[in-house]
Amino acid sequence: MRSIIHERGIRIGAFASLIFAIIALLANTVLPFVLSDTSSNEKLGRTQPSTYFRPWKSTVIQAWTVSHIVFAITTFSTIFVTSKTGGIIVIGCLGISWALTLWAPFAIIGVEIATLQDLLNSNPEDQFGAITNCDTGVILSLHNIAISAPQIFAALMCSGIFWVAHLLGSSDATGWALRVGGLAALGAAWLSRRLSQDI
Repeated sequence: MRSIIHERGIRIGAFASLIFAIIALLANTVLPFVLSDTSSNEKLGRTQPSTYFRPWKSTVIQAWTVSHIVFAITTFSTIFVTSKTGGIIVIGCLGISWALTLWAPFAIIGVEIATLQDLLNSNPEDQFGAITNCDTGVILSLHNIAISAPQIFAALMCSGIFWVAHLLGSSDATGWALRVGGLAALGAAWLSRRLSQDI
């Protein structure tokens, strides 16, 4: 009986992962074009290199902020989810947040580097603060550190949550790990909103 339940759980989990991947793929395919169209009207009439990319960058940051909030709401909803269908819907919705996380930071960094490079090209005599290939590599390396460090912290946090849940006899350790992740997502939404305000 236990093996049957285990096999059924694996099948449901695999199906939920498939839905997650499909939604993430669709979001990664559609959102860049939607966001580009949203900011295209704001770009009209802008001729200065330093301001041309700002509408697109601002739009991406706003979408990224919303994706953090969607992640938080979705993970908090696990308190009320009691069916396999609800679980599949939760996992599928997380695909939207995952899609934005995959490319939004790189798009923001790319726009910032392009804007600074355009400023340099418009003022060739001003070589101070020029963006070189080495500088770009350093920026991307710092971004990778900013990705890896929270992952290590999250792994340690999840281990602690599972340990405490085991001590308390709770069978919902995964749910609590997701909800704590939702709190972190709210913090990320606050930070990305501040980033949008600084443009």
